[in-house]
Amino acid sequence: MKISKNRIHTFFCSTARWFGLESRATLNNKTGEDCRVGVELFDGNGEKLSESSSIALIRDQESEFFNLSDLERYLTGEKSSEERIFNFFFIPTQFVSTEEPIELEPADCFTRLGKQDHYIEHFDPETGFSSGVLYQTVPMNSALFASTYSFLLVAPKIFLSEQRNTAFLLLFYSPDENPPVEKKATVHFKLRAESGEEIAYWHEEVPRGGLRYVDIKAALTKLDIDPLSVTNKHGFVHCEAFCDHASFIELTMNFNSETRTFDLEHSLPPIYYNLDIQKERRKALVEYYSKHFKPECDVPFGHSAPVKQKGIPTMSYGTSGRISQLLSSHPKHDQLERCAKAHNLLKMLIAVDDCFLEQFDFSYIDTLPQILREMHGFQEDGSGGGAYEQMILAQLKSVLQLSPDTPLSALAPALRELGIREEEFRGRRATTSTKTEQRYDQVAIWGDAEGVTVKDSVDKVNKLQIEYSLQSGGNQQFEFTELGRPETGDVWTSRMQQWIRDGLVTAEEPAMTIGPRWASEITYFRETIGLRGTIGLDLFSNDSELVEVGDMHDMPFEDNTFGLVYQRNTFNKSYDLRKAIDECVRVLRPGGIFASDDCMAYTDGVSEIARANVTRLEWYLRYLGDYVDEVLLFNEAVPKADWIKVVGQIAVKIKK
Repeated sequence: MKISKNRIHTFFCSTARWFGLESRATLNNKTGEDCRVGVELFDGNGEKLSESSSIALIRDQESEFFNLSDLERYLTGEKSSEERIFNFFFIPTQFVSTEEPIELEPADCFTRLGKQDHYIEHFDPETGFSSGVLYQTVPMNSALFASTYSFLLVAPKIFLSEQRNTAFLLLFYSPDENPPVEKKATVHFKLRAESGEEIAYWHEEVPRGGLRYVDIKAALTKLDIDPLSVTNKHGFVHCEAFCDHASFIELTMNFNSETRTFDLEHSLPPIYYNLDIQKERRKALVEYYSKHFKPECDVPFGHSAPVKQKGIPTMSYGTSGRISQLLSSHPKHDQLERCAKAHNLLKMLIAVDDCFLEQFDFSYIDTLPQILREMHGFQEDGSGGGAYEQMILAQLKSVLQLSPDTPLSALAPALRELGIREEEFRGRRATTSTKTEQRYDQVAIWGDAEGVTVKDSVDKVNKLQIEYSLQSGGNQQFEFTELGRPETGDVWTSRMQQWIRDGLVTAEEPAMTIGPRWASEITYFRETIGLRGTIGLDLFSNDSELVEVGDMHDMPFEDNTFGLVYQRNTFNKSYDLRKAIDECVRVLRPGGIFASDDCMAYTDGVSEIARANVTRLEWYLRYLGDYVDEVLLFNEAVPKADWIKVVGQIAVKIKK
C-alpha cells in the first residue's frame, strides 16, 4: 500500500480547558530513526485550524516536551478558551525531502515502528497540581489496520458529591480521507448502581476528528436527575459506554473542586488496550453489547434542557463548566493566570537537560540570564537562541508585561513581583541522612551555619568550610606522590610536564592551585612537575610561604598573573561557581591554562558543604564561551563512589 509520509506514526491528544486546566505532552521517539515532528491543530468539532510540518527534531530514543497552550499560540497567534486537539506526526528524516507517498505494507508500520509511548499531563494553573497518563498510540478507525471498529468503556466506583465529579474525554481519531465510519459517531452511556439497578441511559454524538467531554453530573442534570440524589440513594455507581461503529482515545478524569485536585486514568477493558486482539473474539463482544446494552427498564433517555439548581451556576454543556466559571470570578484571577503562565513558560525555558549547574546559594531565577546563555545561547539583550526558545522568551516577556527588547536581567524582578513560586526553581537539596553520613553535623559551627547561604553571611559559609576541611584532615601532614584518582589514574603530571616542554606554560612563571589544604601539594608541583613558581590559595594556611590565605571568589592577585590555575575537589565547595571561574580567567594571562578535576553529578543534590554541582564537563565550555581557545583535556569517568555519577577532568587554554 501507499501511505502518506506523515501518517507513519501519529499521536492524538487534547487540552482539558473545560475544567480550567492546562495541558502538556511528552513525545517519545522509539521509531528507530531520527524524526521531524509536525503538528495539526483542530477545534473540538474536528475542524482544522492550523498546521506545521516541523516544530522539533527528536532523535531516536529521545523525547521532547510541549506545552499545548504555547504551541497553540505559536500556530495561531493566540490561545483560545475552548478545547483544542493536537495531532502530532512523526516524519523520519530520510523522508523529509520527498513529497511522494511511502510504499509500505500495513504490518510494516507495527514491525518497523511498533507502539509508541507518549505522556499527556493536565495541570491546574492556580495550584500547580498535575496528573498524567501514558498513552500507547496505535492506528485506529482506519481500514488499513482495524477489522472491527468498536468502543467499550467500563468505569466502576464513581462517587458524586457537591465537590466531586467524573468526566470522560472521548477523542474520535480517524486518519483516513474516506473513513469507513460515519462523520458523527454515537456513543451510548449507562449508569448502574452497585446492585445492578440501572439509573440512567443516554447517548452522545462525537464528530469525526473531534472530541467530547462527557460530564456525569451535567449529563444527569440534563435528564432531570439530581446528581446528589443518586449518591444519597446508591453511593458508588458504575458507568459504561459503548459504540459499535467507531473507536475512541479515552481518558477518565475524577475532579474535586474543593481541594482543586484530580486524577487521570484509562477506563477501557483489557481487551481494548490491545488492538492485536481482533477478529472473532472482539466481534463477539461487539455483538453481545449491541444486543444487551439498551436498558431493560424505563430509565430517562435523551437530551433534555439543563436544569438550573439553586446555588449552582448552569453549565454550558461541552464548553466551560462550573470550575471555569468559579475560577474566572476569583478576585485575583488575572494575576493567578499570568503567574501560572509565567511558571510554565519558565519551566520550558530552563528545562533541565543533563548538563547544568545546581547551587545551594542561588535559585535558577537568581542566575536566570546566565542559565539562558549557557542553555540556549541568549545574550543579555535577548538576542541569540533558537527559534523555539525565542518564541517562549517572547511569550514570557509578554506575560510579564515587558517590552520585547527588555534585557534578560529584568526577568527575575518581574517574576518575583508577579509572585512566581521560586522554591520550585532551585537545585536539589541533600537529605539529612547524607549530611549525617558525611559528618557535617560534627563541625562545631554547624548549629550556626546549617541552612545559611552566602546572602546571609559569607563569613559563616567560609568558616564552615574551614572547620570541615580541618575535621577531614586538613591540618595533618600528607605526602603527595601523584595527582591520580582511582577511576582515571594520574592524568595531570605527565601532561603538565609536556605543556612545559611545548611552551604552553614556563617553568618559572607563577602557577596556582586552589584549595590545596596541604602545602605538600605545592611542593609536588614545584619539584616533581617542574612548575617552580607554584603557590596555593586557600581559606586557611599551614605554611604562609607556600599557601596564601584568600577567597577564590575574590582572589588577592592582579590580572594576568598566572600561566596555570589548577583546582581539585574545591569548585564543588564554591558558593558562587561562576564568580570563582571568572576570577580564574581574570588572573590567568592570555594563553594561560585553566585546569579542573572534580566530583560531579551528585546523586543527592547540593548541601552546605558541597554547594555547587556541575553535572557534565560540557557546562564549563558553555560557561567559558568565547574564552575557550583550545581544549587540552576533556575526560569524564564513572566513579567508584555511589554519591556521585561523574568524575570530570578538563583543561582549557584561555583566549583573552
